[in-house]
Amino acid sequence: MVSSEMLAKTRVETVEELEKSYLKRADWEIVENANTNFSYSNFRNYLFEKLVETPSVLSSYLPPDAVEAHYRGNIHIHKLPDSLWIPYCIGWSYRRILEKGLKTPSVVSRPARHFDTAVSHLANFFFMAAQEFTGAQATSAFDLYTAPFV
Repeated sequence: MVSSEMLAKTRVETVEELEKSYLKRADWEIVENANTNFSYSNFRNYLFEKLVETPSVLSSYLPPDAVEAHYRGNIHIHKLPDSLWIPYCIGWSYRRILEKGLKTPSVVSRPARHFDTAVSHLANFFFMAAQEFTGAQATSAFDLYTAPFV
């Protein structure tokens, strides 16, 4: 959480302070997720989250009383700030992916006729969908739907 002292500083000072914090790994949120690494792209994510996840910014998107309750610890608004714009977890129909093929901005292909293509379709689909959701992605019955290809 960004302190009230940080809010009073200029943007440059705030960015510089956040940069130092990231480089020193001084904030627990930097190493909070074991699935992320220490990198430039994660620094950008950290910077974005710290600059957006402030009471003043959040109150322009969410009810101010909910934001206040979040910062008091009475409620938890999950996956901020990403949840302001995109959904959390989702389940997909693997059957539909297999029946329709793929039609994404970068991959277009007919329905799979071979096992390796069926697996590739799912991997490409998850790769594309991961950009649009903040949480887990799932399908069910992978073994059931891929069995005819084996």
